[in-house]
Amino acid sequence: MGGIRLRPHHLLCIQGFRGQGYSPTFIANLARLKEMLNELPETLVEIATGVDEICSFCPHISGDICMRPGQRVNELDGRVLDRLGLAEGETGTWAEMVAGVRDNIDPESLKELCHGCSWLDLGFCARGVATLNGGRKQD
Repeated sequence: MGGIRLRPHHLLCIQGFRGQGYSPTFIANLARLKEMLNELPETLVEIATGVDEICSFCPHISGDICMRPGQRVNELDGRVLDRLGLAEGETGTWAEMVAGVRDNIDPESLKELCHGCSWLDLGFCARGVATLNGGRKQD
């Protein structure tokens, strides 16, 4: 299988995905991507800014811009890039990307990294990252 493009923050969102989202089409796409990546961890992932494989099914996308009120997606992506030591256009396998999240992000850091995300308070991503990190507790 060929590679996929993912925004930096989606490396975290996939960890926390629990079958909820912005629309049935969005949910089905994200569920399919998560299952595929988990079954094929050698899938190549390209770090992208702008619309990616997940955004393309979001009803809040207009062209290449997230129109969701209050979302500062580019800032969020920048914080995740910095934390993971990645750059736009960089590629690696899904397994390598997950290892980067596991080794560089703990559940507590999501409060800072994901500041402003409407999903943060649900704790899904923190629980997903905690699982990667051997179950370290969140606040």
